[in-house]
Amino acid sequence: MSEVPQIQILDKKNYFTQALVSLPDALPLPPLKASSLRIRTVVLTISLNTVANATKSAVLSSWTVHPLPSSTPAPYNDASKYGRINSWGYGQVAESTFPGVSKDAYVYGYLPIGTLPFDITVETRPGVPGHIFATDTARQHLLATYNRYMVHPEPKLLADEIASRSPALAFETAFRIMHESAFVLNAWAYCPRPEHSVPLSGLDTSFSTKATDLTDAVVLVLAPGSKVALAFAWMLRNERHQGGANPRKIVGVASEHSVDFVKATGLYNETVLTSEENPVELLKSWGVAKDKNLVLIDFGGRGGAGVKWASALKPVYPKLGFAMIGVEVTENSTADAVKTAIGLGGVPFNFSQLRDEAIKRTGEAEYFEAVDRSLKDFMQNQIPGFEARWEEGMEAVMEGYKAFCTSSVGSNVGLVYKV
Repeated sequence: MSEVPQIQILDKKNYFTQALVSLPDALPLPPLKASSLRIRTVVLTISLNTVANATKSAVLSSWTVHPLPSSTPAPYNDASKYGRINSWGYGQVAESTFPGVSKDAYVYGYLPIGTLPFDITVETRPGVPGHIFATDTARQHLLATYNRYMVHPEPKLLADEIASRSPALAFETAFRIMHESAFVLNAWAYCPRPEHSVPLSGLDTSFSTKATDLTDAVVLVLAPGSKVALAFAWMLRNERHQGGANPRKIVGVASEHSVDFVKATGLYNETVLTSEENPVELLKSWGVAKDKNLVLIDFGGRGGAGVKWASALKPVYPKLGFAMIGVEVTENSTADAVKTAIGLGGVPFNFSQLRDEAIKRTGEAEYFEAVDRSLKDFMQNQIPGFEARWEEGMEAVMEGYKAFCTSSVGSNVGLVYKV
């Protein structure tokens, strides 16, 4: 490669502070190890989820997924102060010593933000053709989700879509992992047959199936304009079967920034503001009795909305189920807010563990076939008012990350980058 690689680097204590760092000394790249791929990120999405994951990097150990390269110049070579984060998208194989994947193939997965290729040692496993797994010792402490990569079956087609800035590819890239998060919530955590539900963490059984039973339930969705929430609401309307546990009402509890878009999607029976002063009176006006199923799902509501609503509702509605799917993006730590929410009965969502348990119960091939069918249907319908927008270059990526840090990107926009 002749271009000088560039990478995004964050301040670990203030993840709103970023730098675009050039790495001329990274070239030439070293020889590739056996059974390995050298992958260059070519398409990625930046979202609130990207920024939120930066806040959890220490917990998720994601600073170590792609460590600072040895060629990183000072002061950014100090790994105690600086680190790299990752996003979801497509990478192209620049070099391969692994027989199952050829040069110029494309893989979808968790990729570093930058143009410097990264090397992974991989293997295939029985289960799903086209899926490969990183086996590097330094990555084995990560959740399984981050070590799985999916080889695109039609590299020429994908290359053409990237070159033409396909709207369909932009929408898919913006939503793919968000859609799958919603899929495991709808099909497994909030299973239409509650007796078969999987705990939100995939392992923790403290959250009883009664708390995820949507039979005639009122479902309150905080941050209803987030991509996972939009996909989840779409599934509640389109992928639940008659005779199953179906909700009576889906309510979008939105901030003033997103309320108009949320209403326009048509996915919610009601849309109210997070600033609603008396959630209990609101539910009473809808005729929600105290003994009815009530589910509060926080996808990252602004201004501590999850804690506010749970605090008001829990004393009155003993059957309240409170799930914490996302976190609000703020410059300060969210740890205290998370602890408060857990104290109110909030149960954190662990996508990777829930996915692993779903795969165990259904079989790997069956699980991913179901995800792909759902994604295909979702893409055909899309979301009214939502725009997946192409941008290009690392400078644009940096601007996009900054925009999400400052909440200057609307919920109706998905940012996808060719780098």
